[in-house]
Amino acid sequence: MYKAGVLVSPEEIKIEKRQEPILDDNEVLVKVKFAGICGTDLAIFSGNYRVPLPLVLGHEFSGEIIEVGNKVEKGLKGKRVVRANSISCKIRYGRQL
Repeated sequence: MYKAGVLVSPEEIKIEKRQEPILDDNEVLVKVKFAGICGTDLAIFSGNYRVPLPLVLGHEFSGEIIEVGNKVEKGLKGKRVVRANSISCKIRYGRQL
């Protein structure tokens, strides 16, 4: 289990306990150490940019790989990473890690 700040409605964030995700073979799990707040996050928070809720904000982050999928190089575990927010990751917005 982990805790996440979840936007449940415009301008309302609740701290919720979440289950650890089950990784696909080509995925990694990142423990977020730092997350930025950008203009998109502020627009979503205020309700000016509509997305499906509930949603965990903070798509600009850095952290550490704590688990790797079966087809991922095992040596990546423990590496520090940053999400490149200018490159499409081809997943829907706000997918929880």
